[in-house]
Amino acid sequence: MLSDRIGLVAQRYRIESTLGRGGMGEVYLADDTSLDRKVAIKYLRGDLPDGNWRDQMRDEARLLAQLSHPNIVQIHDILDEGGVPAMVMEYIDGRNLFIYLREHRTDVSQRLHWLAQISSGIAALHEAGICHRDLKMENVLIGPGKIAKVSDFGIASETADPQADVSALGNLAEAVLGDKKHELSPSIRELLQRMLEEQPDLGAAEAAHEFQLAYYASTQQETPLPDALTRQSHSSRYLFGSILVIAIAGFAYWYVLASANVTNVAVVPTTVTAAGADDREARWLRTALNQSVKQSVIDSTGLALVQFRQEELAVNTPVELLATLGADSLLVSSLDCGQHTCELSMARLEAPDASVSRQFNATVPLDSALDAVEQTMAQWPLLFPETGVEVASIASQISEEDYRAYLDIYRIHEQGGSNSVDLFANLQTVIERAPGYAPAYKLLADIGYQAFQTMAAPQYLDALEQQLGEGSRRVADPALLDTAWFELYTGRGDIAEMQRVRDQIIANNPDPAIAHYLQGRILSKDKDFPAAAQSYARALRLQPTSEHYYALARSRYFGGDATAASESLEQSLERYPNSAKALNLLALIAFEQWSLERAVNLWERSLALSDNPVVRSNLGNAYLYTEDYSTARMHFAQAYAADSQDAVLILSLADVESLLGNTERARELYTELLGRHSAGDSLVFDEAAAQAAAHMGEFERALKLVKNQTSDFQGNPMISFSNALVYTLAGQSLAALVEVDSAVSGGMSGHFFDLPWFDRLCAENRFTEIMTAAGNTGRCTGGVTSGPAP
Repeated sequence: MLSDRIGLVAQRYRIESTLGRGGMGEVYLADDTSLDRKVAIKYLRGDLPDGNWRDQMRDEARLLAQLSHPNIVQIHDILDEGGVPAMVMEYIDGRNLFIYLREHRTDVSQRLHWLAQISSGIAALHEAGICHRDLKMENVLIGPGKIAKVSDFGIASETADPQADVSALGNLAEAVLGDKKHELSPSIRELLQRMLEEQPDLGAAEAAHEFQLAYYASTQQETPLPDALTRQSHSSRYLFGSILVIAIAGFAYWYVLASANVTNVAVVPTTVTAAGADDREARWLRTALNQSVKQSVIDSTGLALVQFRQEELAVNTPVELLATLGADSLLVSSLDCGQHTCELSMARLEAPDASVSRQFNATVPLDSALDAVEQTMAQWPLLFPETGVEVASIASQISEEDYRAYLDIYRIHEQGGSNSVDLFANLQTVIERAPGYAPAYKLLADIGYQAFQTMAAPQYLDALEQQLGEGSRRVADPALLDTAWFELYTGRGDIAEMQRVRDQIIANNPDPAIAHYLQGRILSKDKDFPAAAQSYARALRLQPTSEHYYALARSRYFGGDATAASESLEQSLERYPNSAKALNLLALIAFEQWSLERAVNLWERSLALSDNPVVRSNLGNAYLYTEDYSTARMHFAQAYAADSQDAVLILSLADVESLLGNTERARELYTELLGRHSAGDSLVFDEAAAQAAAHMGEFERALKLVKNQTSDFQGNPMISFSNALVYTLAGQSLAALVEVDSAVSGGMSGHFFDLPWFDRLCAENRFTEIMTAAGNTGRCTGGVTSGPAP
């Protein structure tokens, strides 16, 4: 009763009135006399049946105390007055959502805003490992400023399935939006359907993101659509870029909505019959058609290009391709070439049965790829009349000779050519002679970023930045270089510029798959891998390409969920069995799980598809752990000879040279790493430099590097492994054992400590205990073991 509660509680809270009565508590309004604020005090009801109610209330208090989120009711204190437990909570001067909707007229925009807030609060719970388990409108309070706050955590749990909360959130959203369904976008209807499935395939964070986008879109009715933006002048485009950040959420949602109106188009490589024709000229013509048709899809409003590599697929028929790629339309073409001309046939096939909807035939010259492309693209409106796009001429931008040189580079790159050094240099020469041809800059960025990744050589980014700076002044429309700038800023790790350019890209190209994919890359670069995975998953649902599968798997892997990453990779390989990137990452996961035979098999399959220095380095590490040092050295040396400057590769090559007794060569390589680190080379991270110093006997330097390291992956078992090696070489066994324990506790196989440098730890009983617990039972009793864990 209120009369029993009136007065000063805990010498601080003065109870004023009753607020309500719930399943296990009575809530009172009180004045916090110490901080001069209103609070709500929830007492355990005295008429409850027998049960562990006290423990439940304490659990509720403990769970709430872990959280600080604007959409969750906060706890300030816990009391035990006269043997009756109570919680002091944030006071919300308002009504619960159920009553509020009955008493107020609210538009769909406000309701979407609430759902975004509620979902955000639930996502915060899930991130903390807590499930609400009783989410409903009565347990959501609407306070001042119409802010929604989730309350009543009486039956919350740290062991329940969070997807049950997502289902409850779906039911709540269905009830909140029930009489506004006619105003909902297709994407929100789809979102509700997904949330109401028996096993929802999304989390609360993704739901919060989608509801927030929907809310922003509903408040941005005056925002011009992207097709209007493309008509602005060069100067106004940059002016708009300065305010785009303010409205980007509204734009992003527009692109999500646009997915229902975007046609996903895949372009099949042209087939060529060249009896009596010059093979080189036929090849140029084939490449020119493939490149120009893809570019026309990208440039056409309402079309989205589905990127894929033919060699990754195990299917060939149009029906199979449409199904595998998730495409709406397929463009197929053929060339029947004689001595001077070719008969071109091009058709647009529609899903699901590959029926021909539109087609044309034309006679094109064999000896001029430029003329043939111009004649072909003049027919573009016959294939896609709905786009209203006229393809611009390129003959004024590049000569026939330079165009052919560009096509040779484009073809080699498309086929997975690995000689990035020569390709990059040759393409720079083309750009110098044809500085107004925009597609060459995009290709240069693709090759340059690939070279930077595989070679860890920043000079490619330097050269690319110089070329793009000059190109921005020379191409007719600088916006055509936006994707190239995005690659550059990705290599630089400049997240702010990545976001700015991404916004410009999607303003000019309303392709939702691109929007989600680029956002995923930004989030990945910012090390927010769970959020990146959500963006990639959205892109994957729109276009199930091998790149989207790989990006999703990679973000899950770096987010610490190797199982989910493996599942994504296996799904990818079912569709794209010859994806070298998927095979490489799957092999890396197998290697870390100590399935060495499987890892070697997968890496060798990947190398057979594309000879990549990174894959060679990985394969070398697998042979290193099987004690086949000679084969390991061969792979490391080949990767090093490809001019790779990757610090891990150089460190591994130095290690295997040392194990083979080539001490001087090992010291040269360790010295190379230390010299680059001292010169400020950011590609030689502290862990690699610390290991190199320890191998050189420079223990003071190595230990200082361990102490001061600033890795973005602190807590990762590989960091602990590196530290353990440094401490072991430095003779600090106790510190080494702490790091060994940390590494295996983080999921690393005990067999990674089979390297002979760790043999000295066998004198420590604790090392044997850790190895035995990690499944490496023979590490110190039967010599160094090298097989996989049982």
